[in-house]
Amino acid sequence: MTAARRLRGVTLIELMVTLAIAVILLSLAVPGFQHLLQDSRLTGLTNSLSASLQQARVESLSRGQTVAVCATGDADADQPTCTITTDWADGWLVFVRDDADATGVKTDIDGDGRADDRLLKVVRPFGAATLTASGGDPIVFTPPLGEAAETRFTIRVTDGEQRCLRVKRTGQVRLDEGCDG
Repeated sequence: MTAARRLRGVTLIELMVTLAIAVILLSLAVPGFQHLLQDSRLTGLTNSLSASLQQARVESLSRGQTVAVCATGDADADQPTCTITTDWADGWLVFVRDDADATGVKTDIDGDGRADDRLLKVVRPFGAATLTASGGDPIVFTPPLGEAAETRFTIRVTDGEQRCLRVKRTGQVRLDEGCDG
């Protein structure tokens, strides 16, 4: 009977020791997990911008038309438009410029006063991040080779780590090793 009484469960002291060890382990793991989340957000934002720029170049090559990517301040609007700024954190647009052959809805995305642009993609803001372009103009990919003006993007989700994307004159998009100009 005494043996059965000792095997009933854990004591309060054992439970408190286990909880203390768990709290210590969690306090060590949480900062590393936060860094992992920030790195994941940085990678996601970098990949999203890179994919949009590459999509614009491919569309320009396949359509034989000018395709642009620009910053926008109204990504959630019914008819978003370009914003001339170096701050792309509020989202961006991919669109065909002066698309005379397009069927469907065409609007004045680039602000030239003509409703001749066809929206291909809208990317909404990613939250607390900074995304800065080296110039304020849209990135314009032109046929027949998909060339564009050279531009550099600096992407940050915190004050520390950053990534840089570069659009080369050939239209290729590359991840830069350093963000030093």
